[in-house]
Amino acid sequence: MLVVDSGDLFFEKEIPEAVRNSAKLKARLISQIYGRIGCDAVNVGEQDLVLGVDFLRELENTSSLPFTSANLTDAKDRPLFKPYILKKIAGKTIGIFGVIGDTSEIASNVKKTTGGAAVVQDSVKAA
Repeated sequence: MLVVDSGDLFFEKEIPEAVRNSAKLKARLISQIYGRIGCDAVNVGEQDLVLGVDFLRELENTSSLPFTSANLTDAKDRPLFKPYILKKIAGKTIGIFGVIGDTSEIASNVKKTTGGAAVVQDSVKAA
């Protein structure tokens, strides 16, 4: 069995400063639960970035939950997360990748939310 998530797992919208600590706690708990159920990959979605790239990287580093995004890069076109993940299942190698929508609205929101730390590249080309 292969368990994946398509993105926007941790947050639904912008997080007000007053509840950021609770939102971080919620995201940490979700990542632990998904890790325990054996989630094989989580695509990084637009809403997952509302607390910044650094928080999401920290979350990935402190859990067993692997994040992927084939078209999310830094300003120098370096991938922010693994572009793909390979899994061995029932003797077969399965490739998993995710892309974030590349509409101008999503790209603009990601740039604004992350302070320019994340850039959305062409999803078809990345795939």
